[in-house]
Amino acid sequence: MAITGVTGQQYEAFLRNGGELILTLDKTDFSKHGEFEQFPNLQDRLDTGFELPPDTIITDPAARMDIYTLGDQWSRTTTAVYSRGGRIIYRRLPDGRYEAKLSIPPSA
Repeated sequence: MAITGVTGQQYEAFLRNGGELILTLDKTDFSKHGEFEQFPNLQDRLDTGFELPPDTIITDPAARMDIYTLGDQWSRTTTAVYSRGGRIIYRRLPDGRYEAKLSIPPSA
């Protein structure tokens, strides 16, 4: 996975402290085949912003540990954000990549 737009230090500080972080990703970084682009309820929001919340399995502490241990970087990131009450809003960029605006409440 190629996250661009931030340094490793910025990424780690965000996960530690919360706040907002904007990353640039290829669609295959967060969706193996980019199939989400075909979802009828998302097609008109690809360029303006949409959310792909994770499965509720992340509420299970054992499942979260498995994700942190066995998952890829984006799965770990998504789990960290949503398990702390955050959100990820995606928006397609003109070059076909996606901006991901991550937010975690600072007090989380």
